[in-house]
Amino acid sequence: MRVPYQSLIEGCILKQAVYSKSTRPLIPKGTIINTHHLKVLKGFLIPEVEIETYLDNGERFQGKRIENRKNHFNIKDKAKPKSIEDFYQQAVSGYARSFSQWQGGTSIHMSSIRQDSLPLLRASLERTDWIALKLIQGDFIHDGTQRAIGMGILSAFLANKLNYDYGDLLQIGIGGILANCGLAKLSPSILSRYPHLKKEEKMAYDQHPIQSYKMLKTVSTIKEGVCLGILEHHEYGDGSGYPLKLTRDKLHEFSYIYSTVETFLSLMKKEKPIDALINLNKNYLFKLNTPTLEVFTVKVMELFLGYKVLLSNGQTGEISYIPSPAPTEPFIKTDHDKILVLNSESNIKIEKILVN
Repeated sequence: MRVPYQSLIEGCILKQAVYSKSTRPLIPKGTIINTHHLKVLKGFLIPEVEIETYLDNGERFQGKRIENRKNHFNIKDKAKPKSIEDFYQQAVSGYARSFSQWQGGTSIHMSSIRQDSLPLLRASLERTDWIALKLIQGDFIHDGTQRAIGMGILSAFLANKLNYDYGDLLQIGIGGILANCGLAKLSPSILSRYPHLKKEEKMAYDQHPIQSYKMLKTVSTIKEGVCLGILEHHEYGDGSGYPLKLTRDKLHEFSYIYSTVETFLSLMKKEKPIDALINLNKNYLFKLNTPTLEVFTVKVMELFLGYKVLLSNGQTGEISYIPSPAPTEPFIKTDHDKILVLNSESNIKIEKILVN
């Protein structure tokens, strides 16, 4: 039976070998899955595998199986997802499947990408409250697949706030999802060890935006500006980025969006969203495009309006106002109806955004 990677447990037996980029199997047929194999499958973004119906101890496998793969992804299916979370899971699964195919040498099939991702992008532009929840929960940084989808969602969100027309912002969103598709062309060993890479491996890794650009240049429906933005999504205006070390006078305007979102998501690996925004404005102000960064900071902070927060002094309150000159220092209405302004003089910080 065919099961998603998330349903695998130790003791499952592979019915078919698992392949990635090489013609040699990543995991041979008949292997009994253990913790190491689960890490390998996650590292190589293998979305699903074929296993026996029983475990190595003779018990029947009780996990989730894929009943009808064709209908599950058929855009004409009458039972297509209705909620934004359904759209999200569809996009995540679709990207993982595509990434595995790219590792095997296939080109980008834009029809599949659009089918898997556009419903989510459209829904997220209307449901910004859902974006806020995903940021608070840290769902966009759990793994490379969810990171790609988060990159697309936040890129479309930012493009919308910068007043791009609807067609452009959807293209920018799709481009955000595909920005790191070039990672599929790297050695799987580099992906599994990142960020702990040797010098030569780091040099190879830094070339992935070029690989992404080459893959997307063959897609006629992707605009040149999106391709350039993806090529430059790790570049900084001061020339300290990669792979080309371009300065701000040579960067395409779409790269302002991608580099801002990319840097924000990188910071969120270790920091909560508001702390990541503070870091972004403190340490990347002269690396990123300032007007783009300012809009992004204000609009992301506005997503948290009305949320309850725990403060560093032990009090709780509600984010009630976002001042545009200093958006990361919001006004907090405490449970005692007192207004606190969070700034450097108050020495009070938001420890945690609370989710009901």
